[in-house]
Amino acid sequence: MRFFTTTLVISFALGLAVPVLAEPLKVVSTGLAVKMATEQLVVHSAQLDRDLLVEITRPFTPLAAGRRVPAVYALDGGYEFAGLEGWLLGGSGGMAEAYIVTVGYKPADYGKREADLSTQPTSHGGTVEGGRALAYRAFLTSELRPFIEARYPVDPAQAVLVGHSAGGSFAAALFADDPGAFSAYVIGSAAAWNEPGLAARITSAAAHGQRVYVAVGGNEPDRMKQAAEQITAAFRAHAGLPVRSEIFPGATHISYYPELIAHGLAYVLPSRNP
Repeated sequence: MRFFTTTLVISFALGLAVPVLAEPLKVVSTGLAVKMATEQLVVHSAQLDRDLLVEITRPFTPLAAGRRVPAVYALDGGYEFAGLEGWLLGGSGGMAEAYIVTVGYKPADYGKREADLSTQPTSHGGTVEGGRALAYRAFLTSELRPFIEARYPVDPAQAVLVGHSAGGSFAAALFADDPGAFSAYVIGSAAAWNEPGLAARITSAAAHGQRVYVAVGGNEPDRMKQAAEQITAAFRAHAGLPVRSEIFPGATHISYYPELIAHGLAYVLPSRNP
């Protein structure tokens, strides 16, 4: 106590700031992080009969009146990353400016993901569920897209679907069955075994001008790299269909996701001002 009193006297004499003993930091509330330029919504899907978490990140630059820009729909909530990365890419000329719409799950519903993204029965936590990919497609195309296109200044003719892993096979299968559902597809590490005959279905699809980007990590299992090879060949079987594929050296299944977004969106939505 004597030492502390002496310190106070010296501090006042020398005009030094006296440290204040702070109260322990208290948590006032907890919740999902608020991201820059992003609006978070919980929407109810009649097709799936449940709520889903949707985040919409607006373009970096405010749009002039009457201007409409592309919309990017990223599955799996864009791994909490696609919205911010797209915002920065658009603002820096790395891609055309666009609205980034990430489609995810409320925490309690994440276990429904595998069944949502496959037409085949899936197992999660010991429970086998029938594939719901057709219902999930209907949610995206007949519920979510009309909602976004009515609420935000987006161009319905420029809608991009981004999927990785099970989301990648979902996006590739959607192209195979209905290529015109989206104007472009960014497909990473597609779990092609989720969809029987996927490559053949892609080859026979009635494609007409969609842009396609396919990627895989160089350190992924052989079957994942072979799947990427097969579906890329199937896309390239369409004469005149713009297709680019990349293997990211040293990358594992998820580690290259930032590059998937950066390279994929730059290819399917090139900037007008590179």
